[in-house]
Amino acid sequence: MIDCILRSQERCLTGASGNHRNSAHAQDFFSEQRVYDYIKAYFDQIVRPRSRIVLKSTFCLEDTSTPLLLSLFLMGAACDENEEVKSQVVEYAELAEYAVFENSAFRRMTYQREEVHWSLFTKEEIEIIQAAILMALLEIASPKPEARRRTRIQWYPALVSAARASGLTRVRNEWHQNSDIDHVQFLKNETCIRMMSSIAMMDCHFIMFFNNPPNFTATELAFDLPAEEEGVDIPDGPTWKTWKQNEAKRQRPPPLNQFVQKLLSNDWHGYDDGNFGNLSIFSLYVVISGEGHDHQTPPFPKTRKLTH
Repeated sequence: MIDCILRSQERCLTGASGNHRNSAHAQDFFSEQRVYDYIKAYFDQIVRPRSRIVLKSTFCLEDTSTPLLLSLFLMGAACDENEEVKSQVVEYAELAEYAVFENSAFRRMTYQREEVHWSLFTKEEIEIIQAAILMALLEIASPKPEARRRTRIQWYPALVSAARASGLTRVRNEWHQNSDIDHVQFLKNETCIRMMSSIAMMDCHFIMFFNNPPNFTATELAFDLPAEEEGVDIPDGPTWKTWKQNEAKRQRPPPLNQFVQKLLSNDWHGYDDGNFGNLSIFSLYVVISGEGHDHQTPPFPKTRKLTH
């Protein structure tokens, strides 16, 4: 596992920043103990209900792909209070961008000619999208302006292309209605929903803070809202099935575009509306981002007629 990380680093040791780190330094920074410590820090310190795109109930360190492992490691390392470690995270993150966004699987998804249904996602494809999201989130907060700009104008648009070509904008998880969905399929669908939710929220971030035009239209965001954290954390099928049966009695919110449309219409009945009964913190953030897309002003204002 460590060798895979080092090989990825060695391919990028002379990246755009011109930084050079030898193998001994990389071996020390990506030590086995740090891998365990920083990935644990990711789940214990970084992860919040609004950003859980890698599910602890399905994560296995031994068979995780290098790009995702690298992204998780750097996100966790950013929690270290040691200033030297933080500076190393900045340097390695800049190099790791290329290990993720120029990965052959990611490039294939970005440039594929025909749209592929999200249900056909392989484990490799899910993990490279997860890695790309985490790297984008990490570099958005980079102290280096060039890293933030590169993420905004180069990496994030590529992520949008991969998401759109993979049909993530329409990902559904009708576990509360479809009795054929088992625990494994539920977690896979939920992972895809959370990936798309994070991508949509990043789009809203760029709209609000950088005055970027939206990459998605409000009607295009037709994916389901995330399920409750309790169900996502269940590691075994029988316990999840019991939870599913209990949750099936409660009303589930519609897909994001329909939810926002109802929220902004005259048909909304306030906070007593059943659609608000099962909203988690993560779902609330997603709804806010969807509303931001709906209110976005067109990038080119309409021409006003001249009066004589």
